[in-house]
Amino acid sequence: MVQVRKLVLAIAAASALSSGMAHALGLGELTLKSPPNQPLVAEIELLDVQQLTAAEVVPSLAPPEEFAKAGIDRQAFLNDLSFTPVINASGKSVLRVTSSRPVSEPMVKFLVQVMWPNGRLLRDYSVLLDPSKFSPQAADAARAKPSQVVATPVTGATKPSQYTTTPRDTLWEIAAKVRNGGSVQQTMLAIQALNPNAFINGNINLLKTGQVLRLPDPVQSTALPQPQAIAEVAAQN
Repeated sequence: MVQVRKLVLAIAAASALSSGMAHALGLGELTLKSPPNQPLVAEIELLDVQQLTAAEVVPSLAPPEEFAKAGIDRQAFLNDLSFTPVINASGKSVLRVTSSRPVSEPMVKFLVQVMWPNGRLLRDYSVLLDPSKFSPQAADAARAKPSQVVATPVTGATKPSQYTTTPRDTLWEIAAKVRNGGSVQQTMLAIQALNPNAFINGNINLLKTGQVLRLPDPVQSTALPQPQAIAEVAAQN
């Protein structure tokens, strides 16, 4: 459950997100900006934007088949949601989530899809819009539940020690889900170092299916300096 915590378009967004090739992207926490029974306004932090332009970030509500895979009900009112990459008032790159009509539901759960030239990411968010509609115990339980990345084995705050790869996995998405204090790039290379036989030709982009990956602990995740990790990921890409 995600708890509550200037629109600049075209040139401003493009300059803030920068131009050129991009290798990765991540989705962070959602911050609710609107009160109950009003059109939804929220922001989802964009992580590791690197050199992506605004035009290269293509967010949307995930297609019905992805909702089905994730076991989430794709309610009709979710089709009214719009996702726009912008720079917020704090200067951060975010996805602005809006609806054109008031949202009367006390809690909303939806699945976001973000595509960019080198990948795709799915993440689900549960937003408690009106805590007064729930008992205090239910509201507290909802707040304690973190949003989950689709297909991640992570539950609650405990990081898994292993992960079995599927045909739709990328190393970037796995690293974004299981990193222990390191950046995505550091975690990617730490996973590669721990599982050299899980990659074809030793390349991070050629992850084999059905591999049981050992996942790095916090020390292993941060062993490689970030500038070196960025350079190595770029080289392998």
